[in-house]
Amino acid sequence: MKPILFCVSLTVLVWGVSALIAEQGTGKPAATPKKAAPKKPVEAKPKAPIAEPKPAGEAVVFPAAEAIVGERTAEDLAAIQALAKSFAQGFNEHQPQAIAELCTADAEIIDEAGRTLQGQPAIVKVFEGLFKVHSKARVVVQVSSIRFLGKVLATEEGTTATTWTDGKQESPIETSRYSVTYVKQDGTWKMASVRDLPIPPPTPTEHLQGLAWLVGTWVDENSDALVQTTFRWSDDQNFLLSDFTMQLGSNPPLKGTQRIGWDARTNELRAWTFYSDGGFGEAVWTRDGNRWISKTLGVSRAGRIASATNILTQTGKDHATFQSRDRIAGGVAVPDIAEIPIVRKPPPPSAP
Repeated sequence: MKPILFCVSLTVLVWGVSALIAEQGTGKPAATPKKAAPKKPVEAKPKAPIAEPKPAGEAVVFPAAEAIVGERTAEDLAAIQALAKSFAQGFNEHQPQAIAELCTADAEIIDEAGRTLQGQPAIVKVFEGLFKVHSKARVVVQVSSIRFLGKVLATEEGTTATTWTDGKQESPIETSRYSVTYVKQDGTWKMASVRDLPIPPPTPTEHLQGLAWLVGTWVDENSDALVQTTFRWSDDQNFLLSDFTMQLGSNPPLKGTQRIGWDARTNELRAWTFYSDGGFGEAVWTRDGNRWISKTLGVSRAGRIASATNILTQTGKDHATFQSRDRIAGGVAVPDIAEIPIVRKPPPPSAP
């Protein structure tokens, strides 16, 4: 097994061990690879959209007790929760009139664009139109907070997960944020205002969650080399950082660092890698199920351009495989690197 540096955007992988030793100044000439026609790049198979998990059981999920604040009676809280359940039931059973009756006579519904519907007749009409177009629409409500602002006023915030399935194929889940203002009129709680809220864009940390399993130390060891790579979060958790070391026999170790982050300009995960010998590289990562495919491009310390398609596959909590294809070094095709197992190094034993 050839030694491998477990760092997905590695340019050094393209050069091979013999070229690496030569560039480290051992005096041994690097083997000159035979020219070969460049191979057609390996394209990731289109992946099916990953459906979000559907909450099981109740159509309304209420928050923990600490997310319910303000002075209230048990009856008031039960009434607010009953309204949320009745809305979900009315929506899922396609009953526009039942939904409207949960509202005050002059209640308003405001969408994310600021358009407003007001009054029960308008609410009935809009839901009639919605259910006519989407005959199998269903919703699950996740309440995130309930706040009582007085004896007759309360607010609620949360998210809805809606499917608009009309045929045999289920539509993707559409997630929205909302806020509701409740008022108590003549002893009965009603919805006075329902507003759609914009969903904030994912943070860099959220974009990187698919790679969070890398955090830790990974090892590929054989008789020729010892390769160790450690991944960790940056202090602000906006990047994944790695440090790596590759020891080839008695040669000076090759070390380097990598930073993986979200490129908001291109909406891609991107990695930047720097080597102790002066080389550097860049890669764009895409996900295909449990595989991460990176298109890499880099420059060796001698100024030669290298590129490759690297594939990292998570095969277990502490196991992965790595392979490299379509490798070009200085305009010359070099052999692929077959799939190689990588293992997570166990943490050191705790002190007694």
